[in-house]
Amino acid sequence: ELELAEIEGRLDKNVALYDPTSLVHVAMDIGVSDDNALLWFQLPQGKTGPVHIIDAYSINNVGASHIVNVIKTKEYNYGLIFYPHDMRNREWGSDAISRKERMAQLGINGIVLKQALDVNLIDNVKTVFPRMLINGNKCERLLKAIEQYHREFDEEKQIYTKPLVDWSRHYCDALKYLCQAIDLCDTSTTPEALRRERDEALYGKSHYTYSNTYTNPFIKNY
Repeated sequence: ELELAEIEGRLDKNVALYDPTSLVHVAMDIGVSDDNALLWFQLPQGKTGPVHIIDAYSINNVGASHIVNVIKTKEYNYGLIFYPHDMRNREWGSDAISRKERMAQLGINGIVLKQALDVNLIDNVKTVFPRMLINGNKCERLLKAIEQYHREFDEEKQIYTKPLVDWSRHYCDALKYLCQAIDLCDTSTTPEALRRERDEALYGKSHYTYSNTYTNPFIKNY
């Protein structure tokens, strides 16, 4: 798949894929001691058109505040933020809150994706991959992870089983969530309409007077 993508020019390091007129969405795989992997993507021609993966980032042993800061410091025209299903898990302690709630406290209101079978997620990536255009400069480690990703081999049964747990898993899991999230992205929604819908849901239709200045409802600056 990667060789074909390179031949077709979908991994071009010299092409700036970012479209400032199109919303940027984020899909992520979140860990604690494991790597956190984030992917920024756009759907400039709708859900069935090309999928532009314009940026990528990974780090381990950091908290929610670091992830929030990374998202906020990238000056993209943000749309939706997508979390893996386990973001609803609560940390230890009687007053523990979920990771999703912690992110919300820090200004990021994300959407938790439904849990799905890994085999189905992988099949979905294979279906979407031919439509992907990937920024080869900003996503170099993602490309290496895709190349590295493979399943464990059961010597006794002589079959391949579940995906091998190594450094490549986190980027590839984030890619699975990205593909899962595509159908949830309303590509007809403008930034202003997205803000209006969110504000009306939270505060009622008469609460705000809208302007041409876009403030993303899912990312708050404190």
